[in-house]
Amino acid sequence: TDDWLIACAAAELKVLLVTTSDTVTEDGDFEHTARSARIYEHDCAAFQIGNEPDQVSPSSWTLTAADLTRLGRAFRAEMPAARLICAGLASGNPEYLDDVGLEWADALAVHPYGQQPEPDWPRAGWGFGDVETLLARYRAKLMERYRGSGMPIWVTEYGATPAAFLSAGERGEYYGRILTAIAEAGCEAAFPFKWED
Repeated sequence: TDDWLIACAAAELKVLLVTTSDTVTEDGDFEHTARSARIYEHDCAAFQIGNEPDQVSPSSWTLTAADLTRLGRAFRAEMPAARLICAGLASGNPEYLDDVGLEWADALAVHPYGQQPEPDWPRAGWGFGDVETLLARYRAKLMERYRGSGMPIWVTEYGATPAAFLSAGERGEYYGRILTAIAEAGCEAAFPFKWED
């Protein structure tokens, strides 16, 4: 990891370090995990605390609201000046946040997989809804929680599988359109899921 972070710095790339279930120490001690991550504090632009805690899937780290709160607070206690991004929510259900203490977070991360960048694009009935509506629902939840002040939203993963498109060209156009829609929705940052995307 050290060599990779040095190479990123040399290339003037900012790093968002994502904490996953793999980063938790064997005893499950969130506080120890946060202390261990502190060595990267000055090498990373931000830390995403948790990954898709609001759903069950092989690539997610399912956490209760109480556990996500405790994890975030542990990281904030260890790194008071770090930029901490909450979790990368993927379920499309902003109500997951109702019981999450968010005082430690500088921004909320959302993963809008399968969302249309524009109504009926790439075709009617495609996907699970539109990204603008989804992000507006999360923004409304944050406004409710913070009495109108809200917090920034980051999109720390977005994408769609090649099988979802009619052609590689359509898939390429999707990435341009979805990034435009995310930017127009006022998101502070956006990251495609992987290099191939």
